[in-house]
Amino acid sequence: MTKLPQIVQLILTTQLNSSDIAQSIAASRTTVTRYRLITIEKKYLWADLKDLPDDELDRRFNKIPRRMVRRRMPDFAWVHNELQNPSVTLQLLWEEYSLADPSNALSYSQFTEHYRSYRKTIDRIMRQTHVSGEKAFVDFSGRKPGYTDIKTGEWIAVELFVGVLGASNLTYARCVPQQSLPYWIACHINMFAFFGGVPRLLVPDNLKSAISRPGRDFITNPTYREMAERYGTALLPTRTYKPRDKAKVEGGVLIVQRWILARLRHQNFFSLDELNTAVAVLVKELNHRSFKWLPGCRASRYEDMERSAMLPLPTHPYELGEWTGLMRVDNGYHILVHGHWYSVPHRLVGEHVGEIDGEHR
Repeated sequence: MTKLPQIVQLILTTQLNSSDIAQSIAASRTTVTRYRLITIEKKYLWADLKDLPDDELDRRFNKIPRRMVRRRMPDFAWVHNELQNPSVTLQLLWEEYSLADPSNALSYSQFTEHYRSYRKTIDRIMRQTHVSGEKAFVDFSGRKPGYTDIKTGEWIAVELFVGVLGASNLTYARCVPQQSLPYWIACHINMFAFFGGVPRLLVPDNLKSAISRPGRDFITNPTYREMAERYGTALLPTRTYKPRDKAKVEGGVLIVQRWILARLRHQNFFSLDELNTAVAVLVKELNHRSFKWLPGCRASRYEDMERSAMLPLPTHPYELGEWTGLMRVDNGYHILVHGHWYSVPHRLVGEHVGEIDGEHR
């Protein structure tokens, strides 16, 4: 029970000094003196105070420090989701939040400070804020799954491709025989179909099938670049020695390794298709698994705030063509391909040109 009513009563109804009052009820002399000064300043009488509830009496004698006032806290999970929209800023979200109840709202500096604290509680993979529909991070896993050849009994190691969307963390994974260019391209085509759309940027981790020369002045593989152009996206390799660039894809690969490879380690598969069927089931479970620090899951975040920001898929998927080789353009500016003549720009007469055979390119 608070000693405030006793102290005030003794101050206003007796001739005891502050030291005597403090000693009689085991209170602080400084506190008693402060209460005495308030009664003098406010000209209080005991008759005016004796019937007041304790909380009202406390309000009159103990000013609550500003830092102790409980402010209305925003839903920072909602704030974090809203920031995935490229047109939304923290300033705008604070203004909308404070308009609902200005007298009980956090200041803008408090709002941003609390949001930064919230960000620190999110899983490592979610720490960077990514714009919806902007980036997909792609790479092969360092750890290789595999299957047993049913005819020879040989264990065959394969590559695990992983693609992660930046904003929603929606994840795609598939096993392929090797890291060669045809499989690298096929993985992207299947990933776009899985997402149901195309991000504006692809961020590969400097794989040779993707990047011919890494670094500041990187050179992309021409076939990979052509595939990206076909889908309306662009290539942005991770920068060498820039850990933040690699965090998303490396985190995505690590999660896939822990969620998928760890669960498959005691299972035996006898074909690549059988292995991929099991991988697809676990990918679906991963994408529908609830987040620890955010509402929803990868799949729900994708549907809620990223699908609408993705680029549409082309009418026909990209097909990896085959070079027919160099041939000389005749004076009629035509070349012969598989028994058929095709015209080329007249300025190429006498030049040697190459042609890629593919239907949808």
